[in-house]
Amino acid sequence: MDAGNAAYTPGPGAAIQAVKESLPSGPAPGSPGPPIVTIAFAPLLAQGLSALAPEPALGIVKILLVKAGFRWHNAFNESTVRKADDLFACAAQDGACYDPIPKDAELTGVTLEFYFTGSPGPHWVELSPPRGLRFQYAEDREKILELLTRRLIVSF
Repeated sequence: MDAGNAAYTPGPGAAIQAVKESLPSGPAPGSPGPPIVTIAFAPLLAQGLSALAPEPALGIVKILLVKAGFRWHNAFNESTVRKADDLFACAAQDGACYDPIPKDAELTGVTLEFYFTGSPGPHWVELSPPRGLRFQYAEDREKILELLTRRLIVSF
């Protein structure tokens, strides 16, 4: 078949793109539109595990940091990614020699798992400053954004 006449079939990233497009991304030309979402990790860096306290009023019973990306501003601009079922619990197990968020590195992105009342498993959210925000389930968006806004991790 001629490549110019091939039918377009959306790939697996189409659903993720649809969620991304549903996020506030700034006003459309000529209209006020929704506000821009900004992500900052300062509260997570300052408060650590406390920044991920549950929020029962929103039905959120547990929040885990399961993935974190780091960049060191050194001669090599090293980047690393840490993944675990719970990075803070992993650090607590390993003691003082393990810091879940190294102080000398820039935190470039995280994946959080949210556990909701009545839900059989976790729902993940990826955050990458300044504006990257992806939800596993679009229906979680309102509750999670409310929590992250209260904790000053996300602002509009």
